[in-house]
Amino acid sequence: MFVQAHIHALSVLLLIAQASDRRTEFRNALNPREASYCVLVQWLAEGTSPMGSSLSQAICVRSWLVRLISDACCAAEAESYYQCRIYPKAAIKYRYLLDNSPNNMLRPCALARLYAIGSDWLDDTYVQMSVYQRYQATVPAEIVNLFVYCWRTIKYFSLLDVSKPFFNSEACGLRLLASIDRYEPGGPYTDRALFLVGSVHFFRHRFHEAEACFLRLVETCPNSPLIERSERLILSSRKLTLLK
Repeated sequence: MFVQAHIHALSVLLLIAQASDRRTEFRNALNPREASYCVLVQWLAEGTSPMGSSLSQAICVRSWLVRLISDACCAAEAESYYQCRIYPKAAIKYRYLLDNSPNNMLRPCALARLYAIGSDWLDDTYVQMSVYQRYQATVPAEIVNLFVYCWRTIKYFSLLDVSKPFFNSEACGLRLLASIDRYEPGGPYTDRALFLVGSVHFFRHRFHEAEACFLRLVETCPNSPLIERSERLILSSRKLTLLK
C-alpha cells in the first residue's frame, strides 16, 4: 500500500510536471527505459540513488522532489474535493498549499479556485443585493429590509448543502476572498476579490470596512477596470460614514 501510494503520487507529479520548467529532467528521470517507478520510490524511501548519475542529474535534490510530490498530492486532493463540490474541504487544502509552498507552480490554479469558492459562498448575498436594488424604489424600505433579514436568517445555516460552510457562509466567503490579497497582492484575481468584499460590506452598512477594501484595490491594482467604480464607492462610503 505504501509503494502504491507513492507510485500514484509520482503519476500525479508526472502530469503536472508537463507545465514545469524542468519537464525535460522529469521525463528523463521517469523514463521506463532508465528506471521503473518502484526503483524511484526506493530511492525516495532510502535517500540513496541506485540509478547512478542519470538520476542525479535529473533530480538535483531529494528534498525538493519530495516537497513537489507532497504538493502534487495536496493539489490532487483539493481538486478532488472541488470537483465533488465539497468546497469547505477544498478551500482548506488550497490554502494549505499556498501557505506552505509560496513558490509552487500550482499557485495560480489554487488562487483561481479560492476566488471561485468565495464567490459561490456569496451567492445568497448576491440574491439579497439584487432584490434590494430592484425593489427599493417601489417597495417600502421596511418591507425590503424585512425580506433581506428573513432571507439572511434562513440561509444562515446550510445544513444540507455540502458546498457551503455549516453556518454563515457569507462571513466565510468574505474571509476567503480577502485572503487572496494576502497571497498575491495585485494579482489577476485580487481586484475582483477586493471589490466583491467591499461591495458586501457597503451593502451591510459597514462603510469603514468597505472604504478600506476599495482603497486597497486602488493602491494594489492601479490598472484594474474597477478603479473608477471603486473611487466612487470610496466617496460614498465616507459620506455615509459621516451621516451614520
